[in-house]
Parts: sequence; C-alpha cells; structure tokens
Amino acid sequence: MEMAKIEALIECGKSFRYAGLFAFLVFVYAVGLSKYISFILSQGKPGGAVINTPLDLLKPILWCCVLAALPFAAIAFCDHEWNSAEAAPITWQRG
Repeated sequence: MEMAKIEALIECGKSFRYAGLFAFLVFVYAVGLSKYISFILSQGKPGGAVINTPLDLLKPILWCCVLAALPFAAIAFCDHEWNSAEAAPITWQRG
C-alpha cells in the first residue's frame, strides 16, 4: 500500500474513535446530569437527599466525572503517536 492510503486509513480510524467518544460522552453527561438534577430536587422530600455541606453535592457527580475521563485515557494510551504537546495549553493566572 502506498503511504497516502495508509495515512487515510489511520485518519478514518481516528475519526471513528472520536465520534464514538463523542457519543459515549453525550450519553454519560445526559444520564449523569439528569441524576444530579433529580438528586438536588429531591432535597427536603421524604427519602430524598440531605445536603448539609458543598461536599454532599460532590458525591453524586464525582462518578460521572471519572467515567467521562476514562475514554480519554484509553484513547491516549492506544494512540502511540500522541504526546502531551498535542494537549490544549492550560494557563494558570493568579487573581
């Protein structure tokens, strides 16, 4: 195979992985957000949530954040060409 065809196949594979990642994240965020909103709205009702501190709000959303990070880790692990320089730059400003 010539090099152009190989590169086209690699790009096509990446496109499918990223489309799958997007679909997975839409599902995770939709389910996680609906559960989180129902958790907050159930406060004060019998058998509902008890929110005393901000940490009580963290517990139900934490699993969603961890679950959403796993596909990114898997894609970065499987893509041998990837390096940290390709990640978006993060600026830290003190204010």
